Amino acid sequence: MRDRILALNSAWCHAMRDRQLPARYGSGLDGGLLCPACSRIHGRSADAAYPFLRMASDTGDASWIDAATAVVEWSECLSCPDGAWVNDQWNLWKGTTVFTVTALAEALRHYRHLLSDSVASQWRERIRQACSWLMSGIRVGVSNINYPLTCPAALQAASMVCNEPRFAAHAAELMEQAATFIDDQGLVVGEGRPLYETTKRGCRPVDVGYNFEESIPGMLHYAELAGNHQIADVARRAARAHLALMLPDGGLDNSFGTRNYKWTWWGSRTADGALPALLALGATEGIFATAAERQLGLLERCTHQGLLHGGVHHHASGERPCLHHSFCHAKAFTAALDQDLWPEPDAAPLPMEQGDQHLHLHAPDTHLISRGPWRATVTGNDVVYNGCGDGHASGGALSLLYHREHGPVLCASMATFRLIEGHNMQRDRHDEDRCLTPRLCANAHPQFRSDLDRHAQIAVAHGPETTEVRVTGHLVNASGEHPPGGPQPFAWHIALGAAVSITATCSDATLHCPIITAPNARVEEAGPQQLAVNGVTVQCSVPIDGGQERCFNQVPGFAATPVSMPCADSVSLNIRG
Repeated sequence: MRDRILALNSAWCHAMRDRQLPARYGSGLDGGLLCPACSRIHGRSADAAYPFLRMASDTGDASWIDAATAVVEWSECLSCPDGAWVNDQWNLWKGTTVFTVTALAEALRHYRHLLSDSVASQWRERIRQACSWLMSGIRVGVSNINYPLTCPAALQAASMVCNEPRFAAHAAELMEQAATFIDDQGLVVGEGRPLYETTKRGCRPVDVGYNFEESIPGMLHYAELAGNHQIADVARRAARAHLALMLPDGGLDNSFGTRNYKWTWWGSRTADGALPALLALGATEGIFATAAERQLGLLERCTHQGLLHGGVHHHASGERPCLHHSFCHAKAFTAALDQDLWPEPDAAPLPMEQGDQHLHLHAPDTHLISRGPWRATVTGNDVVYNGCGDGHASGGALSLLYHREHGPVLCASMATFRLIEGHNMQRDRHDEDRCLTPRLCANAHPQFRSDLDRHAQIAVAHGPETTEVRVTGHLVNASGEHPPGGPQPFAWHIALGAAVSITATCSDATLHCPIITAPNARVEEAGPQQLAVNGVTVQCSVPIDGGQERCFNQVPGFAATPVSMPCADSVSLNIRG
């Protein structure tokens, strides 16, 4: 894996440096990395200084040192009097100071010898100022849990390069508090509100992308720097639990996550990546090395023209790559190269490949079901993130249907695509928002839908040939209100075995089941009620409205064939792989 990681990291770094603004325009522009998708310089661009210095070390080319120092100098346009950096010129959130401190401290830990004394001294002083803010600005309860779980590594690394024991002491206290946000099943909870209590369904905020690519790696990074074996054990337990969400192609099932508006299939749009953590864990447990190899392969497939794209179908759909993905993951790849642990993937299957099983995740009230060649996710998650009632799927939605050989067949998106974090998301270039979540919509008022019902009932039963899921609920809008004509009940019956059958029951509604389809894939139609794509055949009980048309959604970066069917009373479809 080492050679593949070196090659991919080099490709990302070269492409980023190609987009670095020269010393021509003045402060606030010179040295910044111009994003081709967003036409702006992202505030965390200075994170690239760490991988740039690694490139200088690997190649002996001093121009990489110039690139690293220039992007750090650029970042001072975001500097605050209290020592923090703001997230962006147009966003005053200071929490991302954690990640810039980590990048600069790790750069000094590994590559101080490449920098002049004056530059190294400037960086150390800037880190001290930033850590003074971190010690008061990052606390459990004032932000999502990813910040308290990653800040200790930043403080610990800063303590080492700045010779400041107080940073390490505070890091230990903060990690002790933050590590309590691992539930009984090993899930990291706290990506949203309520932070301490539960919802009416007993849910707590869980986001797989943030957990897998940021919080757990942050815990392991801190544990390694501080020599804290207890935290290492907690992080290992959490990593094992989250492996249940990894799919055979290296993707992460975040179809129910509270912050899945940033879901990219491989992770989350602004997180650093899990590779260093997976490789470190893989040194003693081969399953993590297998997971690292799967993730690496997916990141390779999502890299085009030197930059990491935000989804499997982004490039083929004509989407530009956001630079955020590349400088975040280059930072993680550099950390992996510096830790120099290269366990060999073994034949161990991922948890979802280990035969028929059913795992109910309590915190997000989500069922993970593996039966035959299929893996299905059914979610009733009722956590509402930041007041966005039409964010992630709920209502007992089949938020993911995955075939072990053919890949994703059905996949949830945001119910309504919107830029919840406009500075950290890629805009939708299309006039019409095309939701990918399988759902029922009222014909008279399509905003009343099954995937928004946070009170739906879910029951799972296992038989000798199939696993059956039954869901009952009501079509509601994002505020949980019923249609003007009164309550409109619905029901799902899903049977998973050698094939998958889905029956939806509702009056005066339309069933939408977009089939994940690569933009260049051939869709074969065998009459008005059947189509075949990607090795999967879909047979419907009524004529299909869709066919050769394609739609694309930024979350999680898939294109699909928009299959719709009228539902006067009930309608069904059968899916075979």
